[in-house]
Amino acid sequence: MNETLFDPFRHNSWANHRLLEFCRGLGEEQLKGSTPGAYGSVLSTLRHVLGAEAMYRSILSGILPQWDWRGEELPAVAEMEGWAKEMAAYWQELLTQPIDPQKGLVWKLRDGTERNTRAGIVLSQAIHHGTAHREQICTILTTMGIEPPDLSVWAYGAQNG
Repeated sequence: MNETLFDPFRHNSWANHRLLEFCRGLGEEQLKGSTPGAYGSVLSTLRHVLGAEAMYRSILSGILPQWDWRGEELPAVAEMEGWAKEMAAYWQELLTQPIDPQKGLVWKLRDGTERNTRAGIVLSQAIHHGTAHREQICTILTTMGIEPPDLSVWAYGAQNG
């Protein structure tokens, strides 16, 4: 059953990598750019996407990555490329194991509030969240007159067969 999730998560990881690779070529002011309706700057949104994946990982496995995804200082694009690589490996490994989408999960928010959900919801959120925020970054780039990379599933499929 997990085989049906390989392509969505591989696309997610590919899109993260492709966008980070593209952002390596941007200047500091471009990385600080934002637009109304977006989460924040290009850099803060990238950190948010990968930080959320770290949180989903902890909800599913109880394990947080070693990198500081909640720090006050924004990391460099190159540092986040390492985060994205680690998350891609995590998703790939997770999907080789049996997953019960109905499995109940509980996690605590920073304020101590407990939340309940199912594993299938966390997996769905991981895909949706990344896509939504990568599109916000593409909108920011477009408003700056920069043609963003094609992060569509079709582009992923064309590149990866």
